[in-house]
Amino acid sequence: MGSFFSAILKRLFQFPIQRKPICYHRQGDFSSCGEPLRSLPRESKAVRKLDIDDFQKKFTENLLRERRTQMKARESTSRKSKTIDYFPGWDETAISNIHSLFLLFNNMENGMINFINFSAILESLGDSNTYEEKRKHFDIADEDFDGWLSYDEFLRLMYFMNPINPETGELQGVAKLCKETAENIKYVTALRVGEQLEYGLF
Repeated sequence: MGSFFSAILKRLFQFPIQRKPICYHRQGDFSSCGEPLRSLPRESKAVRKLDIDDFQKKFTENLLRERRTQMKARESTSRKSKTIDYFPGWDETAISNIHSLFLLFNNMENGMINFINFSAILESLGDSNTYEEKRKHFDIADEDFDGWLSYDEFLRLMYFMNPINPETGELQGVAKLCKETAENIKYVTALRVGEQLEYGLF
């Protein structure tokens, strides 16, 4: 009984001086069963950190991929401009068309064409050179004498097979046919669909 009264007196004397202890735990830090969930915030932070790392990694990869693509495009444009400077009278369309013909007749898919494919390309352009003339120019262009032409050898042969007219400075022969074909391609691509139907291009 005495201890009960002493406890009451002790609380009365402590009340104005000693405050109630403050609980720093949130209700969300415990499960419905009363178990502490202190490990969950750490796990969520770890997961959040992993998400940020993945995002940064993907962003860096996409940025590097885009820069490589832009660099290749600039190199390709620079290479084409140098090629056009080397072959005056031809434009980008003419060289692209010649490259497409080279790939089309590259049956072996080895990046080279033989004399049969070379003759077929000239015939598709409407060239009128004889077999002997084609053979002679092909053998001259074949620098390593292996019976095959690389794309660079083929491109030079198509341009220099017939010399430029010294009086007018205009292209002649195969080079002129390549230029005219490129001009026709540009003309057709500039037509509207209705105009292409009118000309019977479909």
